[in-house]
Amino acid sequence: MSSSLSRRELIRNSIAAATAAAAGFPGASFAGLVDSIDPTHGWSWDKGACRFCGVGCGIQIATEGGRVVAVKGVRAGERIGYGGRHQVAAPATIAVVPAGYADGLDRRLEGRGAALVRGQRAPIVGAVSMDMLTVDVSAIAGVSPGDEVVFLGSQGPEAWQTIDAREMAAWIGTIPYEVLCRLGARVARRYA
Repeated sequence: MSSSLSRRELIRNSIAAATAAAAGFPGASFAGLVDSIDPTHGWSWDKGACRFCGVGCGIQIATEGGRVVAVKGVRAGERIGYGGRHQVAAPATIAVVPAGYADGLDRRLEGRGAALVRGQRAPIVGAVSMDMLTVDVSAIAGVSPGDEVVFLGSQGPEAWQTIDAREMAAWIGTIPYEVLCRLGARVARRYA
């Protein structure tokens, strides 16, 4: 990469970051992008974009409501989710969450992704439908209606208690920016 191209990129992306900051996007500022400048190669798009696109800015995203609405015990062999797409191999405890692809959660998360419930990861099982999905909370004690569910963000101080856009993107074979761009208007956003 030539130094003039790097300078041009830095200017262009700094303007984009300043525009994002002016629009009120938390963590978006020129100062926040300084860490993205590599003295040998200039601007690092990946690191810089993460700074002002919210991937690394302390964004926590939960669904509107973001709460468990029902918890059900199911027997081995029973099917759950839209169309009964998931068959339970052993007795399980399943939580129903009012979130789905209308909120920006990709249908490919079925059997691949997880959500945080009570600070622990709960695998997404069954189909991700328009407004509903199910998570297996068998390994999480005391889950009850009203418990918060986090799809992107943190629910505790440990690294394993965080799901970020990079991890979700890896689960579904895409890039973090697509994950963030999918989020619909119904999704509540809290900024740390």
